[in-house]
Amino acid sequence: MTVSEANKLWGLYVTSAGSCDIPPHTSYPPDRHPNTYMFDWKQGRVLPEFAILYIVRGEGFYESKPLGKRTINEGSIFLLFPGIWHSYAPNPITGWKEYWVCFDGIQPRKFLDKGILSLDKPVLNIGFN
Repeated sequence: MTVSEANKLWGLYVTSAGSCDIPPHTSYPPDRHPNTYMFDWKQGRVLPEFAILYIVRGEGFYESKPLGKRTINEGSIFLLFPGIWHSYAPNPITGWKEYWVCFDGIQPRKFLDKGILSLDKPVLNIGFN
């Protein structure tokens, strides 16, 4: 998404959003993954912004430098933080369906500074809504 200077004045702006359905026994990320966000899950990556992913079907893993590796189940969300190495992928046996929003701005950075968002607690099971 194109982000203007006027958008940035709000203190929170979306840079990307979408969904992806990964069937069992499918490579991840898919070839149609946006180039800006492409990564090899074995090597991980570092983003310049925040992202939140919601897994509504299947299971997999999430890993980050501060947290280590965690299992992700359907009904879970997990956060990616700017400047923090991470990796994630669906279990090849189950696949998964994900929704994501990438965002940035002064407000989410303040939330991180104040402990409202935490590098130590990026995974939450919120169920289905």
